[in-house]
Amino acid sequence: MHKFNDMDKIKVPEQLDKVIDHAILEGKYKRKYKKAKINISAFLMLFVMCSFIIPLNVFQGFADTMIDTPGIGIIARIFTFRNYEDIDNKYYTLNVRYPNIQDVDDESSDFHINMEINRIISKEVKKSKERSFEYFTSFVETGGESDEFPGVDIKIDYEIKCDNDEYLSFVIKKSETLGNAYNKWYVYNIDSTDGRLLKINQFLGPNYKNKIVESVEREIKTWTTEKKDLLFDEYNISDYIDDDMQYYINKANHAVVIFDKYTIACGYAGILEFEIIK
Repeated sequence: MHKFNDMDKIKVPEQLDKVIDHAILEGKYKRKYKKAKINISAFLMLFVMCSFIIPLNVFQGFADTMIDTPGIGIIARIFTFRNYEDIDNKYYTLNVRYPNIQDVDDESSDFHINMEINRIISKEVKKSKERSFEYFTSFVETGGESDEFPGVDIKIDYEIKCDNDEYLSFVIKKSETLGNAYNKWYVYNIDSTDGRLLKINQFLGPNYKNKIVESVEREIKTWTTEKKDLLFDEYNISDYIDDDMQYYINKANHAVVIFDKYTIACGYAGILEFEIIK
């Protein structure tokens, strides 16, 4: 079944599951009336969370009100997302979840960033679908039965790295799996005060290249021998540093630079991340 829904799908946060699980476990070892109190508390928490999340994701006016409410705006931004699924065909399964940015200082920035996100996701979905059909064709042409084709698992999701009064930083992650995994990241770092997208040189300052090289080399020295063996024999960190280098801002307001697979290490090392201390 192919399904596209403009309304947001509601998903209870992982933190709520942990709270409920903890309450149930604790109740097993306490008196009966204590257990009842815990279960009631967990139920009330679930009720409150659902009462907040459902209208937030269904009614735009409610979301706008929450964004303007002190202490709740960050939650409102996190729970504003859209979902796209295509799970009933023989070539692939597809699940896309992406953010809809709100509440940066410049509304035109919201619009342009959201348009860019939609454009990138549409492009990646199209490319993945085309590759899935190519994989299927090759599978059949080399003797495989069409009914035995496992299908490509395509996922596009996002992860918020930092959301405070200064910065909003998030990563859109695309994975495509059929035996081997193909991963691609798109990173957005936004100045919360004026809506600007911040490049690495704007965030770290004019001496950003030296700061990155020093931090990366310092961290590599702490690696185990096995991890160091994954690095290429010859590489120069500075060759991969420029104004367009991918990075995100973590909760400590530090830049974390990203090296794609096969940049400075073999593919088994995956995507490498290094925190840069200003």
